[in-house]
Amino acid sequence: MNFKKIGKENFVVKKIKAIRLGKENNSFVIEGSRILDITHEVDIEYIVFCESVTKNENFLSEYSKLKNLENLYLVKENIFKAITKTVTPQGVLAVCKKNIYNLEDLEISKNVFILILHEINDPGNMGTILRCALSFGVDFVLVSKNSVNIYNDKVLRSSAGAIFDLKIVENINTKEIIEYLTRNNIDIVATTPYANDYHYNVNFKNSVGIVMGNEANGIPQDVMDICATKIKIPIIKMESLNVSIACGIILHEVIKQRIT
Repeated sequence: MNFKKIGKENFVVKKIKAIRLGKENNSFVIEGSRILDITHEVDIEYIVFCESVTKNENFLSEYSKLKNLENLYLVKENIFKAITKTVTPQGVLAVCKKNIYNLEDLEISKNVFILILHEINDPGNMGTILRCALSFGVDFVLVSKNSVNIYNDKVLRSSAGAIFDLKIVENINTKEIIEYLTRNNIDIVATTPYANDYHYNVNFKNSVGIVMGNEANGIPQDVMDICATKIKIPIIKMESLNVSIACGIILHEVIKQRIT
């Protein structure tokens, strides 16, 4: 493997820092062995190694299988520590291009299955929801403004790679997109513990958009008012469920109805 030794003023190091600060929005950083798992799903721009790992031939042999071996960079340990977010870094990270989708990519077809996420803030919840979305056949995921960055390290980990196989549109206006989908004959179903209908009593076989709300505040009232259907999950002792668990239960009901 041919490395290019670089210092803290190199453009790659600066780009990684810009991504960490949210000043670079077209790329994301992924660390450690997960790089090996996503190599066929994303475009890797640069791979940066810490000097200390070059002494481990077995380690390097794994990364020699990657498709992009032209842009390999080597940095001193102090520089690597400055650009990593992992408490116990594995000594390698990659800069990858995001798979960017826009509303223009949204295909309004028969039986389309859309998940609308309003201000989901916890990265663990977001990652788990995305994993459920892929598992249960969601066609598009629409993520509102003021949500956690879907390329956050914790989201990437908890999504278990699902994020790279989903069509996700970020920074939507929840109310506007619901109005748009409603005009296109898509049934909008909002989740709230105050609904009258249980989730299993609703017909999900037609085109549908499921709306999941913020962990603390749920779905805003002005958004709730324009949703055609409101549903809840029957629970016995707690007032509500974690949003990722609730989402998984509802998405499972959708796919169960569609395959039976």
